Formats: sequence, structure tokens, C-alpha cells
Amino acid sequence: MKNTFLRQILISFIIIFIVSCIQKEAENKKIEHISTNISLQKLSLVSSDSLSFKITYSNPNNFNALLLFKDDENILSKTEIIQDTTEIVYQKVFFPNDLESISARLVHSEIENEVFSFDIPKLINQNITIVSDNQSIFKKTLSKNKLFEIEELKVNNFIKYDFTESDILILEDINFYSDYLIEAIQKFILSKKKLIIFMTPNLNQSIFLSQTLSFPEIKAVRGTSKNQYFEILEKSDGDSILKNNSQAKIFKFIDVKNFDNNIDYSLSTNDPLIIKKNILGSNTIFITTLLKDDWVNESFNDFIYDIFLDFIYDEIVINE
Repeated sequence: MKNTFLRQILISFIIIFIVSCIQKEAENKKIEHISTNISLQKLSLVSSDSLSFKITYSNPNNFNALLLFKDDENILSKTEIIQDTTEIVYQKVFFPNDLESISARLVHSEIENEVFSFDIPKLINQNITIVSDNQSIFKKTLSKNKLFEIEELKVNNFIKYDFTESDILILEDINFYSDYLIEAIQKFILSKKKLIIFMTPNLNQSIFLSQTLSFPEIKAVRGTSKNQYFEILEKSDGDSILKNNSQAKIFKFIDVKNFDNNIDYSLSTNDPLIIKKNILGSNTIFITTLLKDDWVNESFNDFIYDIFLDFIYDEIVINE
């Protein structure tokens, strides 16, 4: 009698176990019906303490699930995957200094499936020199980034410059280029490092700078302060820098000539906004407007910051 009772208990446990396995397998099949596509917004890797991910998902089930971003042990963030929904969402994930990798796991009930993983690449700090007639406006934006060591130099026509220790050189709002400054820029260009130039309406030196530093020649300044703005146009489609900075506006710009066709961003007048050139091995961008508030609105600073990060991305990120 006792053996019969024990046998019945054992059979009951076996049945419960089998039913549990069947239910778990059914739940696993349901969660497998959820499709996810996760991509890193690459500029977030070099711009802040959090990573931004674009998540496209489709959940045909009648239950919600969770998408967990985790390191080896800790949950870093959660995104709810809504039932019977197809959606695109963006998720920020805190990015601690010692983080080596991150994974995304789809979770429902007791089921947990890894659907994405990403190894954090090594990031290299950059020494940036900004040369300007006045206090740099761009420095205020760059200073928020812990990857940048910034030196700001005021233009002095009677001193010699040395940019050899700089990784990146920014020329911002310079009205007169002395021989000393041009010589130092030429030496920097020959080191094949990256150069960013905010052009100024320097008509007197325009031809000279075109001959010595391959500047586009200046024709005129177009636009009037804040009475109208020019729309920014972009060649590329999809997840663009411009799309994320759609409020950026330009009131005035420098009309140029003898520029190359490597124009990713132009204006509604078909004039170039950002010109990319390779000058003796140095990748260079010319920006045909200034960051002054009578030339652009405040949102333009964020736009040009993203342009800058995209331009120098390969200098910062290695072993990706």
C-alpha cells in the first residue's frame, strides 16, 4: 500500500515536470516569435556616459516581454516589448568606465534569450588645439566630453606656433592669418592629422589662403541676421546626423567658389555648408558659417558637434 502511494506521488511529480517542460517549450516558442533588431548609435560611444541603441521590434504575442541590457552581472536598463506591437524605440544605457561588453536579453516568465551583444572598443583621448581671434564658442561644447584635452590659443600675429603635439586642430573665427600661423598650419597638415576650419569672410586674404592652405575662395556673405534662415540639406538617407538635429538653422553663410564636389551637407540655395578635402594627406573639413548667434541658432551647435564627432570617430575608436 505504501509503495503504491509513493509510486502515485512519483508519477504526479513526473506529470508536473512534463507539463512544466511542455509549457516552458511553448513559452520559448512564443518568445522566439518576437523579432528584434538592435543597433548602436555610434556617436553615443564617443559623446557621453551612456550608449544609445535603436531597437526595432515586432511582438505578435498576447503578452508583454522585457528587453534587458546587461553586463556580466548587472541589469543596466530595461525596455518593455509591448504585446501585439511593431515599433521603433531608442534606449539609453549607462556606460561605466570599466564596461567591457554589453548584451541584450529578451525575457518573459522564466525564459531568457540573448538577442544582441556588443564588445566595448578601446577609446583614445584626443589632444585638441583651438585657434581663434576671440574666446572659442566651440570649446564650450567640446569641454563636456571627457575624451578631449583642449588647449585654446588666441591669435597673435607676432608669435610662432607649434601644433605638433595636437591630434586635432580647429581654426575658429580667424580674420587674419599671419605668416607664422600659416607656416604652423602647413606643418600640421604634413603630419596628416585632422583639421577643422570655420571660415570667416576674410576677402582680403581669400586668394592667398586658397594658394597656401587650399581654402575655398570667398565670393560674399549671404543672408541677414535672423530675418530668414536657410534649410540644411543632406546627401545620405536613413539614420542621419541631420535627422537628429532637425532644429538647426543658419541665418548667414559664406558663399565660396573653387570647392570640390565632396559635399555631404549643403543649403537650400545649393551652396555648400560642409566641404571635405584631403590636403596633402590631412583630412580637412571647411564649415561655411560661424557659431555666432547672428549666424546660426543654438541647435546648430549640437549639429556641428555631431558632425565633428563623426569626422574624428576613427581617431577615437580602435579595435572595434
